[in-house]
Parts: sequence; structure tokens; C-alpha cells
Amino acid sequence: MLTLLCAVGAWADVSELKVSDGSNTYYYLIKSYRSGKFAKWAGDNVQLLQSSDLTDANLWYVTTDGSGYKLCNKATTNKYATTSSFTAEGATVYIAENKHKSGYWCVSLTADQSAKCWDDQSGKIGNYAPTSSDNEGTSWTFVLSTGDANRDMLGNAIAVANASVGTTVGCYPQVAINAAQAVYDGTNTSEAYAAATTALQNAQVLPVSGKYYTITSAYSGYMNNQGVTKSVYVDGGILKWKTTNLADPTMYWEIYKDGSNYVFKNYSTGTFISGYANSQYSVGGTAAANSGFTWLDGGQCNIGIAGGNFHTDGHSSGSGAGGNVIKYGSGKDNASSWYINEVDNPSYGINKAALANRLNELKNGKQLGINPGQYTLSGMTSEAYASARTTAKEVLNGGSTEGTVYANALVALNNAVQSAVFTKNEMEVGKYYRIQSTTRLTYTGVQRNDAKTGTSKMWNYAYNAYDPGQIWKLEQDGENYYLVNILSGLYPQYVNGGSDATTYLGAKNASYKFTHDIYSEASESAYPIHRIYFGGRQVNIETAGCVNWWTGENARHHIWTVEKTDDEILTLAKNWVASQNLTANASASKIAVTPGVTQVISPSEFAAPEVVNAAIEALTAYTSATDPTLEQAQAVWNNASIVNTYVNSANTYEGLQSIDYTLKAKYGTIILPINYSKPTNVKLYSCNAAEGSVLTLAEYTGVEPKNKPFIIEYTDEESLPTAEAPKTYQFIGYNKGAGTENVTEGWLTGVLSDEYTTVSAGNYVLSKYKGKLGFYKVGESANVTCPQYKCYLSKGASARAFYFDDEDVETGINAVEIEEVVPADAAIYDLSGRRVQSAKSGLYIVNGKKIIK
Repeated sequence: MLTLLCAVGAWADVSELKVSDGSNTYYYLIKSYRSGKFAKWAGDNVQLLQSSDLTDANLWYVTTDGSGYKLCNKATTNKYATTSSFTAEGATVYIAENKHKSGYWCVSLTADQSAKCWDDQSGKIGNYAPTSSDNEGTSWTFVLSTGDANRDMLGNAIAVANASVGTTVGCYPQVAINAAQAVYDGTNTSEAYAAATTALQNAQVLPVSGKYYTITSAYSGYMNNQGVTKSVYVDGGILKWKTTNLADPTMYWEIYKDGSNYVFKNYSTGTFISGYANSQYSVGGTAAANSGFTWLDGGQCNIGIAGGNFHTDGHSSGSGAGGNVIKYGSGKDNASSWYINEVDNPSYGINKAALANRLNELKNGKQLGINPGQYTLSGMTSEAYASARTTAKEVLNGGSTEGTVYANALVALNNAVQSAVFTKNEMEVGKYYRIQSTTRLTYTGVQRNDAKTGTSKMWNYAYNAYDPGQIWKLEQDGENYYLVNILSGLYPQYVNGGSDATTYLGAKNASYKFTHDIYSEASESAYPIHRIYFGGRQVNIETAGCVNWWTGENARHHIWTVEKTDDEILTLAKNWVASQNLTANASASKIAVTPGVTQVISPSEFAAPEVVNAAIEALTAYTSATDPTLEQAQAVWNNASIVNTYVNSANTYEGLQSIDYTLKAKYGTIILPINYSKPTNVKLYSCNAAEGSVLTLAEYTGVEPKNKPFIIEYTDEESLPTAEAPKTYQFIGYNKGAGTENVTEGWLTGVLSDEYTTVSAGNYVLSKYKGKLGFYKVGESANVTCPQYKCYLSKGASARAFYFDDEDVETGINAVEIEEVVPADAAIYDLSGRRVQSAKSGLYIVNGKKIIK
């Protein structure tokens, strides 16, 4: 039971919710994440409320109701009907994990939490639909009751204290928590539980008179975006906020309780926080009534004065530099949450802080070193500089409560270092750098993106001193700066968004110029931290190594100077080429490309022939050079994978073969012993039927046409191939699996076996007669051949010819028989109807038949 009471968001699965029935009743306290208070039935008032004290009206039990639940209260038989009130009938509610805040529950009238969810609204419970940016009010914890209200109160007090253990203001000492826990775990009276609750609550560390504090924002956005905290100060009677500076007396506050109110008195002005006008808080001669704290987990609080809550106006999600303190909102982990931090008495604390600030300027903010963001010292020796600082630090750490001690030490320090000149190191054009993620601790380098095309992408991985891919050179082109990768010679491109995305490398592009700024200056124990941008988009590093866009803590980097000369960088690149064996295939054979072809079609496993050949040339140029340049070494990186992929693919599939195929008309036939992609502007068809003399064609949509016979159609009517202007294609494929035997599918027989195959009588070959393209029947005595990689119709039929459409089909003699020998006694006529003595090559009418000789 105690574990449930002390846990926040104990469940994330609705199946663990105990549902009451006729036999068992399970009572719950329903606690608001934002207010820390408990949901309460308010008697005759139908409005749902919240309270800190517990009675039966704070006890709820859950019953099933169809696909949802009903929430019932111990103090009444009514059931709540909306997300803010009760009715006698009640309504179905859905209790599930808040989809916008993991570990907490949402009570809603809709299963998808799209409307009317319980919402914390200033002591009441209203309704609201949670969003990704506003979900704290709709987040609740269900805690099983012990059955004793005072013991429940003690359990809640322990849970609150465990979330804020410590000795600072707003927290609870561990010894007090332990004492309360012992009472809770024992068998005690209800009165004993109540007394233990009071004792624990009284143990909370609270501001007291005579001490001084800063009112410091608990909003993490300032630290995440600027690396600093922000605190409240007085400016001309107005409350404002800016970067915390304890040397500023307007940031010191005496805070103490006066009756039921807290008083906030400024040390510098002697005035009090008095209230607000038009939501702007100010100071005056009297303290505001109704002033105090709402304490939250981890020592955070909301500061309520005159019925409003302190808020940092103009915070801009943590990037704001300063602004007014206004009346707005509540809750924790946001711009309305605060820490009350105890500080030294201002009588000496201000001078002490001034000395600390100066030391920070001299060393912590001006860390000596060679890296960007560090400083170079001139005007005095580093030893004398260090000695002056050591003397001042001894005073700072001496524990004196005399302000003059720190003031005198500050004067002495300034006199000692007045000749020191610090120059902040900037990145220099022509210099080399490494970039390290401050959270991942990995280094920004490159990785292959596509082994077929040799493209690269940015990637973060473990440090490798010998890897030039982790080294970047700063270049300048006009007013723009660029980072070029030493291994690839390429530049970062658009910084992609998405956790699985990364940034690619390519040619120099002004749209992706390099800029950077310092997120956090150097300190004595920490290096400067940078934010890096390409084209204005901030660079973020994912766990897996992706380099993408975001602005959070994983978008912080160290920039390290690489002290190497150009010659040393070249040596490093050449050594990397050798160690990775990148030139292993420098002697690979180029792909022979047929001159003047319409299109070269090569396998998808490697790059196009012109890309492969250029990559081979790049590798050859490097291996042939007496003293390769850095540009040649970079070309090896970009091209080695292209060549390796080509060679490995060819070896895997037992070598390559190249086939030239020519199409001289709108239609043709094709069969290839290799897989291939369809050329541009063509379709492939199978054929196993006809309607009359017109072929029935079925378009092929498969992806592996190897060893299959097809009719091929050129579809661009404006540039149809002809005998005088044919379309020639070069098909490049693999030997493995290449067909060597003729293949018949449907009516088509494809020729693969020989350079030419004799077509026997009764079959059909593709030819043109009187301008009409079709398959014409071969005669009995003909000697007709079909070339390799083409097809003929092998369907026996009585038709003299088959066509691709029914236009201009002759109704008389409509086919041509192919004859090699014409009988000597035959009557031979030419196409004009004149009788001739003999048939030479051409078309004739012999014994009433049209033949081709």
C-alpha cells in the first residue's frame, strides 16, 4: 500500500485499476499532478472541487459501465456526469493513461481524450482536452486509500516529501521523512497519524526572517537554451527578471512569514512586493495581502501574491534575455515555477559575488587553450596570471563575513592582471577541426549512403585518430563560410528532421552555409559548448548516430582544433586509403558502351556505365600518380564503393554480357537471356490468340523478363523508329542464368540458341508488305531465318498473315508466302500485273499466291 501512496503515476495500464463490485469496494484518492490536491465532491454544490485535507468526500470508487467506467463517491450515491459536476444518473467515463503525459491518468467523457477531460482549474475541476504542450491540468494519479483519512493524509505527506528531499528551501530533511514513515508503517491511532503529518509538514525548510534569498526561475528552458538561470530583481519599482547575478543588490530578498502571509522585502530598495496592476507586479511601501507559496515537487513552488502567480513574461521558451514579472498561470517545470535559494548576507555577499564574477571573467569565462571559444593570453605570463588568480581565490574561499575583505581582494586582482590581454579564439579559414557531441561523446564524420552511386551522409561515431572522415576544414567563399569534409571533399546539405533521418553530403551550396555560436562559455572545469548550423538549421545528434535537426540538449557540441598541416592531412588521407584497401579494384575493366545507342539499360545492382567508368578512372588516376593530391584521395573515397559494387556484382553473377538490340518499326519482337528494365517509350506483350487476322496482345507487367519472348511496341508516335532511323538499345546483364535454348510461350518462339534459326513452313515471321507490318506465313519451300534475340509466331493456322490492328487489311489475297524456289513452269506476275520470265528477290504473284522471293 505504501508503495502506491508514495509513487507518482504508479500505473500506465488501465487493466491494473481495481474495479469495485457488489463484493468488494476499492477507494481511491484522485490527485492532481499540477496542484497536488485531491478531487472532492462538494455536497449539494454540483461543482467538483479539489482539497488538501481528506474526508470521505475525497474517496472515490470505480464501477464498470459498458466499455468505460463510472466514478462514484463515498459521501454520496450520485455519480459524476460531466467532467466538472454530478447528476443522479451519472455518465460513462474513460480512465486511461494521458496520451500526452506518460505515467499519469486522464479522466474523459471520450475514449480518445478529444474533449471534456478532468482539468485542474484553480481549486475546481473543469474540463479540457489535453494537448502535447498543455497536459499538466488533465494529468491525475489514482492512489488506493487505506480506509483512514488521517493515515491517507500521512501517506500523501510522505509522498510529497519524498519528491522533495533535501535541506534547501521547499524541501524536507530525510530524518523527518524517516520518522513519519515509521509511524505510517506501524499500527497507530488515527490521531497519531494526524500528529505525524503535522510534524512532517512543519519540518519543511521555509524562508525565515533575517536570511536572504534569490527568487530564481525553475524553468529548465533558460539553462537548456542559454546555460544560465534567471532571477527576479527590482527596476524602478517594477519587478523584472534577468540572468542571475549576486553582485546585483536588487536580486537579494528577505522573505518571512507575517501571520498567514509571506512578506517579500527587497534589500536594495527596502520596498515590498505590493501587488500588481494590469498583470504587472511592482514594489511599494506595504506588503501585499494573500501572499504565499504553493510547494511543488523537487523544491519548486508557485508564488501567489494578491491572488496571482509570478510568471516570467517574454521567456520565449527559454531563449528570452529578460523581461517583466507578470501575473499568469501556475504549475511546475514551466515559466511560473520558482526556487527560493538562500544566499549570503548582502553586507558581504554582494562584494563576494563581485570577486567571484571577476574570477570567472578572468579564467572561467576566458579559459586558455587553442580551441574555438577558448582564449589566448598576451601581455603577461601565464604563471603570473595564475598566481594573481590563486591569491584572489584564497580570499573568496576564506569564509570571511566582512565585505571590505572581498572588495580589497577585487582591487588587488584587477591591479595584478591589468596588463593581461585575452583574445578569444575564433575558427580560422584554412584550419582543421573535429566536432564532438557533448551528450553522445561521439564525433561527426561520414558514412556511405549508397554504394552504387558513391554518395555520403553525415554520421556520428566513436573517435578514430586516423580517420580523416572526422576532420573538417573551414572554407570561405565571399561572405559565406563552409565546412568541407576531408575524407570526401563534400559539404553538408539540408539538415533533415526526424529521429531516423540524417544529413547528406554534396556540392558546396550557399543555401547550406556554416554558422555557429557559443551556447555555454568555458569554465574552469568545462570547455566551451557550441551550437552548429547549416543553412540556419541547428545540428542534433541521435543515439544511433544520425545527424539531424533539433534544438535540445543533444544539439550541443565541442569544436576541437586539429593541429595538422596540409601535408600532414594529405598523409592521413593517403594512409586511410591504404588501410581501407580502397584501390583494390583500380584495374577493373570498364564497361564498353555502344556508340550512338538510344538508351543503355544496365542492372540495378550497380551504377550506370558512365558512372562506373568515371569511378574506375578516378581510382586509376590515384594509383598512377607519383604523388597523389588530396583531391585525388577524396575521389578514391567517393568512387571506391561504386567500383567495388560493380566488380562484386559481376563476379557474383559470373560476368557480364552486352546485347545490342535494334527496333526498326513501331512493332518488333524481342527475347533476351538477361533481366532488363523496359526501354523508354516501349511496352512488352505476350500473344496466344487472335481475332480473325488481328493478334490479341496481353501487356507484360512483370519484373523479370529474362528468357521470355515478347512483341515489343514503341509508343511514342511522334518519333517512331524506321529502317533509316532505328532505335538501338544496349542491354547489359549477367551471364548467370542466361538462356541458350529457344523458348516458346503462347504463340511466340524466341531465338536464343544461334545467331540465326531457320523458321519452318507454316510459322509466321514479322515483315512488311505494302506498308503493312505483320506476321506473314512461311511457305513450304521457303528458307527463312529468324535472328537471335528476335521471335516468330509458331502457331499453325490457315490465315496467311496476322496483324497488330485491322486498319487497311486486304480482303483478297491478304498474305504472303515465302518461297526460296519458284517452279519453272509457274506463271509469274509482278505487283503491277505484268508477267515476267523469272522471279528475282522481291514480291510476286505466283499461281494466284503472293510470295516473297
